[in-house]
Amino acid sequence: MTSESRPIYIIGRQHCGNTMLATMLGHHPDLYAFTNEGNFFEHVESIRSQERREQIRSIAREIRRGGGAERQTEEEIVACLREKEGLNAFDRYIVGKDIVAAKQGASRWVQKATSYVFQVESILQAFPDAKLLFLIRNPLDLAASIKRRGYYQHHIWRTMWGWNTGVQKALTWMEKYPESIQAYRYEDLVEETDSVIRDISDFCGIDFDPRCTKVQHVNPSEDPYSRAGEEGRPDKSRMYYYPDVLNNTDEVAVRTLVSSSPLDAFYPSLPPPPEEPTLKHRLRAARFVLASIGASGWQHIKMLGSDPAHTVRRLKKRLVG
Repeated sequence: MTSESRPIYIIGRQHCGNTMLATMLGHHPDLYAFTNEGNFFEHVESIRSQERREQIRSIAREIRRGGGAERQTEEEIVACLREKEGLNAFDRYIVGKDIVAAKQGASRWVQKATSYVFQVESILQAFPDAKLLFLIRNPLDLAASIKRRGYYQHHIWRTMWGWNTGVQKALTWMEKYPESIQAYRYEDLVEETDSVIRDISDFCGIDFDPRCTKVQHVNPSEDPYSRAGEEGRPDKSRMYYYPDVLNNTDEVAVRTLVSSSPLDAFYPSLPPPPEEPTLKHRLRAARFVLASIGASGWQHIKMLGSDPAHTVRRLKKRLVG
């Protein structure tokens, strides 16, 4: 069963347009979009160790949390899986996802899962025909996005570390599995929507549908920032808007943290800072970076206390591979 499954995963880093792309692809009549974060592969090791009844419940819960499935649907998934014998955790996961998609008349589904860039090999071992789409966005705009949300100082290091690591991982996977994973720039999706959606459709083996080039309100947490542009097209106002949000100190911090290799590969024409940073700017940037590292470290300490086994596996995946 698992070898025949053809899920589509959107695995870009946070704040890179993943929800927007999932929503757009969900307009395709053959696709159902799970637009919340998918976490199955983050917890699959502990799920596989559970006894049958508990495993079925855990999988149904993960599917509901991934977006779109209501409590009633979760119970339908549980009831269906309890009737089926001889399935492993991956089979049960696929059956459950297919139940949700089929209720909406779709034969395939797409799942947003920003952490799955660290799970690519596990995904392809379970589902060799899966397609993975990695969205990448200018890291200075990412910094502007988190600053608008009010947690810039505490999250800047973690966000930029995630950008560096995620992009490097994606480049590695694209070289190793060119038929399974492809990267797209957020800016190209917004500016050249038809062309990018056509390419994604071809890559994923679905017919191009012009409805997939439209998007309505995407992320309620960003209201009013994530609304569509004219005629339901992606809004271009959040492209290269960081000069309106970041000050010189912010930009120095971001450029200090971002790896030059992936930045040059995807954004070779990014302009330099408008003015040469002073020592004062550099010292303030260093303070932001240290505060952010401390906040991230404290968060992981709390995670170790609540779920040590999962936290260790999670860190290992990100630090070792």
